[in-house]
Amino acid sequence: MKEKALSGKRLDYLDLAKGIGILIVMLGHFPFYGEPHISIQLYDFIFSFHMPLFFIITGIIFGYSRKWEKQTFKELFIKKLKTIIYPYFMLSVIALALQVLEMIFLNSGSTFDLQVTIMRTLTLKGYNALWYLPALFFTEILFFALEKLKVNRFIFVAVTPVITSLLAVYVYPDVSKMSYKSTAGDIFFLVFLYSVRAFITCVFIYAGFFAYKLLSSDIVENHPVYVFSAGLILLAADIILFRFNSSVNICLLQIGNPFLYYICSFSGSFAVILMCRAFPHKLRFISFLGMNSLVIMATHNRAAIDFAFYFETLIKKVCSFINFFPPQLLRLAVVFIILVAIETVIVLIINRFMPFVKSFPEFGKNKKSV
Repeated sequence: MKEKALSGKRLDYLDLAKGIGILIVMLGHFPFYGEPHISIQLYDFIFSFHMPLFFIITGIIFGYSRKWEKQTFKELFIKKLKTIIYPYFMLSVIALALQVLEMIFLNSGSTFDLQVTIMRTLTLKGYNALWYLPALFFTEILFFALEKLKVNRFIFVAVTPVITSLLAVYVYPDVSKMSYKSTAGDIFFLVFLYSVRAFITCVFIYAGFFAYKLLSSDIVENHPVYVFSAGLILLAADIILFRFNSSVNICLLQIGNPFLYYICSFSGSFAVILMCRAFPHKLRFISFLGMNSLVIMATHNRAAIDFAFYFETLIKKVCSFINFFPPQLLRLAVVFIILVAIETVIVLIINRFMPFVKSFPEFGKNKKSV
C-alpha cells in the first residue's frame, strides 16, 4: 500500500529527469558559433548519454506501470501506433510548417530542404530529432515481443550488446554504402539501421526496467544525500571516460568503442536519474519541459534556432546602441534562453489549441467514462 501511495510522488522525478534531458538535447543541437573549442567537447559529452537517458526512463515507467502485461501484443501494437507514430506524423507536419515560415520570414532554406524533410518523414528517418519517435516505437514493440515470448531478460541483455556492437562497428559502414544506389539498397539499409538500433536501445529500456525496483525502494527514498552523491560519481565517470571514445551518435549507429559507449550511456543517464530522484523539491518549469519533451523534441529544429538567432540580432542592435558589447558566450546563452522561450510558447499553443497533435482523437467515446 505504501508503494502504491507513493508511486505518483516518486514518478515526479522522471518528469524532472526528462526536463533536464530535453534541455541537454537542445544544447546538443545548438550551434556554438565562434566557440568551436567548447562545442566539440560539449557535443561529445552530451551525445555520450542524452538519448539513452530517454530509453532508460521509458524502461523505468514500464517497471512502475504493469498494465501492458495484461494487454495482448496486438493491443499494444495498435496503442503505440496511436501514441507514438500518430504524433510523429503530426509533429512532422508542424516541423515542416516551421521550415516554411523560416523560408518566408528569414529567407533561409529551400524547397529542396522541404523535399528532404518530407522524404525523411515518410521513410521514418525523421527530421532532426524526430528520428527518436520511430526508434522508440520499434524499440517498445521489440520489448513487448520479447516479454510476450518470455525470452530470458538477462540473457538478452548480456548477449545483445555484443552482437549489435559487432554489427554497428563492422557491418553498418558497408551496409550504409548501399543506400541511395538502388531502391532495394535503400530498403535493406533502412531495415538494417532500424533493427540494429532497436536492439541496442532495447538494452537501455531493460536497464531502466531492472532499475525501477531499486529506485522505488525505501533505501533510496530515505537516503537522498547518498543517492545524489552516487549520481555525482556517475556523472564524474562519464565526464572522464567519454573523452577516450570517438564521437558517438546512436541515430546513425555510431558508437565508437562499444564498451565505452555503454559505460558512458549508463553512467551519464543514471547520473541524471539519481540526482533527480534525490532532489527533494519539484522544479516546476523544468518538470513542465519534461512533461512536454515530445513536442520540444520535434520542434527545436533549425527553423526554431534560426528564429532565436534572429531575436538575438535585435538584442545585439540594442547593445550596440548603448555601447555595450557582451562576450560571445553570454550572447549564445541569451540565444539559448530565447530558444527555450520559443519552445515554451509552441508547447503552450499546442496544449491549448492543438491537443490532437499529441494524442490520437478517439471519436465517439464518452470522455467522462474514460
